Amino acid sequence: MTDQPTIERAVELLRSGDYTIAILTSSGEAVTSRERGVTTLMRLLADRPEVLRCAVVADKVVGRAAAALFVVGGCRRLHTAVLSRAGEEMLQGSAVEYTYDTLTEAIINRRGDGFCPMEMATAEAATAEAAYAILKERVTL
Repeated sequence: MTDQPTIERAVELLRSGDYTIAILTSSGEAVTSRERGVTTLMRLLADRPEVLRCAVVADKVVGRAAAALFVVGGCRRLHTAVLSRAGEEMLQGSAVEYTYDTLTEAIINRRGDGFCPMEMATAEAATAEAAYAILKERVTL
């Protein structure tokens, strides 16, 4: 019998390779990435949606956009080092169990001079599905 994926194992994997995200699938596969932003999640939802379904995920930074993608993808459990308040709002009431190390007001862009463009783009989306539709228009894979 295969060990069930745990959040502790996902966090350990995240840190072991200096990844930005580590996913343990329900079938036991480990999927990792060093890409920043939501590109990895968008690619997985487009090409391999089964990866997120019932997965256990450790992520470095989760804002509203990433949170929406975890909800749409059917993630079971999520731990993130940094979660924005807007990301938490998206996760609340969903089936995604989540924990975080730091809750922040907002995710800052890579230049450090404003808010994350994906968090801003999804700010008015009432549901995870609406946020995903916005992201599909904005994110080039």
